[in-house]
Amino acid sequence: MTGPVSGLVVEDVLSRLVERSGRRSQGARLDEQRWIVESAMIVAELPSVSRTLVVAPGRRAEVDPALAAEVIAATGRLPWLCPVALSAVAAGTERCASLPDDQGPAPAEELAAALEPPDRGDELPSAFLDQLARTTGLADQFTEGVLVSGTEEAAATQARLLRATGRAASAAWRDAPLQGERMLRLLQQEVAALRGQVRLVSQPVTLTGSSGVLDLVVQNELDQAVNVGVVLDETSAARLSLSSTTTQVVPPRNATPIRVSVEPRTSGRFVVLATLTDEQGQPFGDAVRLEVRSTGYGRVALAVTGVAAAVLLVAAGARITRRALRRSA
Repeated sequence: MTGPVSGLVVEDVLSRLVERSGRRSQGARLDEQRWIVESAMIVAELPSVSRTLVVAPGRRAEVDPALAAEVIAATGRLPWLCPVALSAVAAGTERCASLPDDQGPAPAEELAAALEPPDRGDELPSAFLDQLARTTGLADQFTEGVLVSGTEEAAATQARLLRATGRAASAAWRDAPLQGERMLRLLQQEVAALRGQVRLVSQPVTLTGSSGVLDLVVQNELDQAVNVGVVLDETSAARLSLSSTTTQVVPPRNATPIRVSVEPRTSGRFVVLATLTDEQGQPFGDAVRLEVRSTGYGRVALAVTGVAAAVLLVAAGARITRRALRRSA
């Protein structure tokens, strides 16, 4: 057999509601009420479009006779449903006799047009959505990667930011863009204020040997604990050889030092950029400039000094040898 074949698709939800298997029955009356509510919700999806639904339990399913009878009776008396013959559905000629305009199912092209989203010219601006996405990302990093999870304070902060995000992302601001921008600014200010209370404190550091420790202070002004680490900028590798750090918990209203082991490669004064990180190792906040003073010689400096001293000794030995040869001559 070749060519297109037409078929009928059973409405799965309504069909399973009249079966006994696979669900817990709450009584024929309540089951009937649920079937009515489900059919009403399906109609409410597209109230202006007439659609045909095929309700058929499984071939081996156990059907409740009382429920089936109530469903058939309800189909005839509910204002949003009417029964039609299966043969008419298969032929595509079904009509609802209870409607005065002899309304039938919507053609395929009309149904597809009804399912397409409307072309709205007053959608939220893309620039507004971009700022909202960036702010939401900062809020998510703070609540999920910085705050210590499992506490009531963290849950309350996350819920508050979610409500603020929902207000800023409301579709109601399509017709009131100024109010939407105000909600977005309030969200940005709250996220920035929360993130700004966890920061890295800059202070001068002096290294006196071939190796040392940078004591970096993390200031937590929140009323809840945070989990952060510290990473040094890659450009610092030219001056320092550093080891990686792990995150640690900083108690609320507390200043906690984080120690970073380093080895100075050169002596003198230079600037190192340090940044806080969250639990996933992602940068958190802006980089802080640390003034480092190294008074010791690193491995490279010692090697250069040693080579220079050897060259001087060789040169001095050559001059002494030439003078001795001239005297003997």
